[in-house]
Amino acid sequence: MSRQFPRRFLVGTILCMLFGWSFGGHKVYAQNRDNQNRLQPVQGLAVFDANGKRVGNVQGLYVESRGGTWGGAATVAFRFDGELVILYVGADGFTGEERGFTQNGSPLAFESANCTGTALISPPSILLPSLAPRHILQGTKLYRFEGSPKNAVLSSAMELPGPHCISFNPQEAIAQPLRFLTDLADHFQPPFTLR
Repeated sequence: MSRQFPRRFLVGTILCMLFGWSFGGHKVYAQNRDNQNRLQPVQGLAVFDANGKRVGNVQGLYVESRGGTWGGAATVAFRFDGELVILYVGADGFTGEERGFTQNGSPLAFESANCTGTALISPPSILLPSLAPRHILQGTKLYRFEGSPKNAVLSSAMELPGPHCISFNPQEAIAQPLRFLTDLADHFQPPFTLR
């Protein structure tokens, strides 16, 4: 009889341990499953405007700083009239990058005295071959490079903020012609968000 007591005790102990582990293991499994549901990968990240309109798919992210503050911006791509446009979007609006496919425009110059006609900018000193069309962003107005730099007689310039037109005595310069594509404010409204 003394032999059976330890055997029953041992079997009972083992059954209790197995029974307890099965409940504990279920709880651990449930906690792991809950944690897995909380952490989800993101695919197809895109930028949307204030009205929920999709601006474009995110091609990259970077940190920008303006006036001592910093925040994130996204490189997006979309097509306008079939033409590929790659530009940059922060929470408060569109921007260009000095070394990007779309650059912030310096003042636009014109051969007319009233800022009408073909917009011109100072041509880049070196224009390397590009994978995508180059664009200039003047506020919310988007322009594309049109042809090669040319000799021009400039008589006015459109400056920001404003914009406002400034006339001046005609001056000869080499200038890069631009073609107006669209005003992005007609299509998208800030603030912008990532989803």
